[in-house]
Amino acid sequence: MIEHNKPSPLIIVAVESKFKQFDYDRFEITYLKQYSNVVIWDLSILSSKSFNKAISANPYKGNDLKIISSYAKLISELLFIKKNYKKKDIFIMNFIGPSSLSSLIFLIAIKKLGFNIIKYDNAGIPNIWIKNMNRTLHYVVKTLMRRTYFLVLKLFNIFPTHCIYAGDYYKKKYDRTVNKKKTKLLRGNTWDYSKILSKTVIDSEQYTGYQKRAVLLDGAGPMFNSDDVNIGKKTYLSSEHWYPALVSFLEKVEKETNTKVDIAAHPKTSFCSNPSCFGRRNVLYGKTMEMVRDSDFVITRQSTAISYAIIFKKPVIIIYSNQLKEDNLAMARLNRTSELLGTVPVNINSNFEGLSDRLKINELCYEAYKKNYLTSIDLPRSNAQILLEDILFIKTLKT
Repeated sequence: MIEHNKPSPLIIVAVESKFKQFDYDRFEITYLKQYSNVVIWDLSILSSKSFNKAISANPYKGNDLKIISSYAKLISELLFIKKNYKKKDIFIMNFIGPSSLSSLIFLIAIKKLGFNIIKYDNAGIPNIWIKNMNRTLHYVVKTLMRRTYFLVLKLFNIFPTHCIYAGDYYKKKYDRTVNKKKTKLLRGNTWDYSKILSKTVIDSEQYTGYQKRAVLLDGAGPMFNSDDVNIGKKTYLSSEHWYPALVSFLEKVEKETNTKVDIAAHPKTSFCSNPSCFGRRNVLYGKTMEMVRDSDFVITRQSTAISYAIIFKKPVIIIYSNQLKEDNLAMARLNRTSELLGTVPVNINSNFEGLSDRLKINELCYEAYKKNYLTSIDLPRSNAQILLEDILFIKTLKT
């Protein structure tokens, strides 16, 4: 759909974590390519080679991916686009924060070159922080480095040109401060909510011989490394304790509710289809939205994909374990999410009862969560449409 009689804008998707097919889909790159040139810059090796290696999931391998593995490569790519595009036609979808020296240099460079920089504040969950979390030396050092880098950015007036946010919770954050950054604020969605808006059919499928199903929204750990590795946060869960307790819990759930539980795999893992750690249950990748849509209820310890359960109005059982109780930050986050959804978390190591009573939803809580954390828009437009129409000023067709 690109008009070839005039130069097309260039969208650079810049990331500092190993880029995966999951990322390609959630950032709606296929749709963006109908109206613009799109290239992906993966700075994960330059930013943190150890974290890149720690993520076991297979990387995306398309021809539109550029691995920026050295400063020479970064400079070369910057000079190339500066030579071949007008700076007003260059748009950075930026998913890189000042977490390392290379990230800091990248952020300063793209700002000084005058490119359009789009930030996304759309995590879909409340920001929770506590002072009494157990800190490792690695975590303390990384935190001090990040704070230093933030101060440098502030000193050099390095801020995004645009910010797409999702929910009143984030809007209130910006309303409380004077926008000295001169960043244009745009209403948008979480990536999960945007994905649903971009789908033409979202109604539940009709099954013959229907069997009740539940979905476990799995996390990256403890079998595989999570983002905790990158920030230096202490990991509390261990595979030898978590998975046996989880399997026992799922067996009780299936027995009490006459339900089959499937596993929606985290994109940073690489399980086989029926691993023993989940009691040989089905593990599926890239089908989380459909699995939640067609389920009777959802189980999770803390996943941003909980937004699908809220959108499709599915009951949510939030779980933790005796080990996880030691993680003050994780517990604060899951307790807050439980409070917002009007439910109470379950300890999988306990002899819980009355699980069926938890399989209800609080309509008011779900609507409030959607309004505060999932979307800020009135008309159904995906994040890709908002970027193209409100920032690039390109008229699009409905997704």
